[in-house]
Amino acid sequence: MPDIYKPHPSDLWETPPEVFDPLDEIFYFELDVCAQVSTAKCSTFFTAEQDAFRYRWDRPFFMNPPYRNKQHPMEEWMGRAVQDSEAFAVPGLCLVKAAPETKWFQTIWKHAQLIVFFRRRIKFHIGGEKRDGARFPNALAVFGPQQHSSVGWKLTQFGFVIRSGQRAILLPEDLR
Repeated sequence: MPDIYKPHPSDLWETPPEVFDPLDEIFYFELDVCAQVSTAKCSTFFTAEQDAFRYRWDRPFFMNPPYRNKQHPMEEWMGRAVQDSEAFAVPGLCLVKAAPETKWFQTIWKHAQLIVFFRRRIKFHIGGEKRDGARFPNALAVFGPQQHSSVGWKLTQFGFVIRSGQRAILLPEDLR
């Protein structure tokens, strides 16, 4: 079996700065809900040992969840993102595997204000080192308050943007 189809032994894939930093400039994140001490993207963060589910996600948050977490499967991560982003009226962004056929992705289809399908495979960092592109495509789900239309256009720098409710697709500049 080619390596691209084999699961990686680790779920600890750090979001690269070229993805996180432009998102932070738009959303001003205050909380990283799926962090490691060495790779946290915000000054306030939760590690696996702290268990993010024991706390409120009451400020703009970023999440790159572990996909194979047995304690909290993806359905729980997505459900909690929806719950707290709506309850506290804050944006919650989830960087996930683009798997629209899965049960957990149905929560994204139903509740996200914006969905971004990345044009290229993200080159995540593992152990502080940049790796080859991910073994699967990625998507970004934006939960919480309705976003101004300019936010959707800013997100086209990453790929194709679907605006929930309007069924509008925003294309990257070079494809318009």
